[in-house]
Amino acid sequence: MTFNLQEFKRANFQHRKADLELPGLAGFFPEGEKPIITVRGLTGPEVSEVKEEVQTATEVYKLVEAAETKTKAVSEAVRLLTSGSKDSLPVDHVRELHIVQMGIVKPAFKYEDVVKFAGVFPIEFGLIAQKIYVLTGLGQEQKKRRASGATPK
Repeated sequence: MTFNLQEFKRANFQHRKADLELPGLAGFFPEGEKPIITVRGLTGPEVSEVKEEVQTATEVYKLVEAAETKTKAVSEAVRLLTSGSKDSLPVDHVRELHIVQMGIVKPAFKYEDVVKFAGVFPIEFGLIAQKIYVLTGLGQEQKKRRASGATPK
């Protein structure tokens, strides 16, 4: 069976989404509400953007290291802005920070929120990142076509 390129061209796609129930976060939800975070898979351009962000962070760290002998306060400020840490972070962690920031649908997190979240809830952060990886790997899903309804007589 061959790939139906015409059908692919006509198809409309949407992000794959998933709800993750994270009991460890219950204290941050209204009483009685399930602690659910909604995530989605990333698009191809977003994956490329994550790669660029990781490259930029790596280059910033190199610059900071070089400038550190001159002004320690400035270098610490730059590190805090780029990663939330005074120390260099592993590249994989920087990648996951950006993936989670882009892939969380509800609640919406800013980058600095994700940095704090990763530091205080590392297991939940890892679960969220892993789910986004899985959804991204599956690609977007085809929107279901609506039935056209009954044919008039």
